[in-house]
Amino acid sequence: MLVFLLMGTVLVMVRVSSPEFWATALTALGMDEQAATEVDDRPTPPEEKEPEEKEYVPYYPDLPQEKSDDEIEILSPYERQQSVEGRNRLPGVDLQYLARVEDNRPRHSSERAAWLNLFELLLDNDPEFLERAARNDVGYVQLFRQPAEYRGQLVTLQGEARRVEELPFGKNELGIEKYYKLYLKVPSGFQRFRLVFVYVLELPDAFPQKFDMRQEVEVTGFSFKKVPYARADGATEVAPVLLARSIRWEPEVEETIDPLHVAWTTGGILALVLTVTWFYYRSSRRKIATNDAAAGSLGADAVLRFSEEVDQRREASPFPEPRMGRPPDESD
Repeated sequence: MLVFLLMGTVLVMVRVSSPEFWATALTALGMDEQAATEVDDRPTPPEEKEPEEKEYVPYYPDLPQEKSDDEIEILSPYERQQSVEGRNRLPGVDLQYLARVEDNRPRHSSERAAWLNLFELLLDNDPEFLERAARNDVGYVQLFRQPAEYRGQLVTLQGEARRVEELPFGKNELGIEKYYKLYLKVPSGFQRFRLVFVYVLELPDAFPQKFDMRQEVEVTGFSFKKVPYARADGATEVAPVLLARSIRWEPEVEETIDPLHVAWTTGGILALVLTVTWFYYRSSRRKIATNDAAAGSLGADAVLRFSEEVDQRREASPFPEPRMGRPPDESD
């Protein structure tokens, strides 16, 4: 009997501890279904999901802005590394893309993301802002010897454009249809000039697009990599590559010849020559007349003095001057 009582007690306790029992009891006591449901439902723990990889979204500020203490973000180890390694680089330059770029080889498909990332920044930022953000203390030597150090940095170079080629950009998400390949000769020290390839999206109006030219330009762009190229003699060299939006160039002022101006100038020169010639001829004639008069005066004086000397000698002579008689006649 005692065993049955214990078993019954256990069954009652199990029944009372079940949620269904209380739901039935509350419903029987007249409580609404909503209240019973609130008592019955227990929150289910959220399912654990694997962290999703964040997609890179470029950030294009007009100008760097300082943050207050409340707005300072706690960076992850990778973000801190990117912040340190990304110094002197425009916000939005993705270092993960740049890590795939390799020097001393032609551009390949693995570099396409970095290629488009830099061109997107060039399109979405004002050219004046890019010029202010660029470094002016970097030249050919740094880009040639330390391409990885300056990769993705904005630099400004000055040089002489020797050649321009228009090229199709290829399929892209930026809406770019074409760009230009500029062969730029920049100083490298010791009065030597080296080649830099500049891929530029825009050219100034009236800029000559020739295979052989000499135009002084200034360009601001991203340092990308070094690529090999073949020289005219067949040797292989490497040259730095810049990605730019445009170039700064001032056209040469061509002097136009005005026919009226030429006529006035020629007439003035001719009149001056004639005037000088006339004065020279007149002065020469006066000099000749003066010399002739002086010579004539000198001759008359000499004759007069000679006659006076002859008369004086006659008077002073002790012998009478012989007289000339009539010649003897043949009959005498």
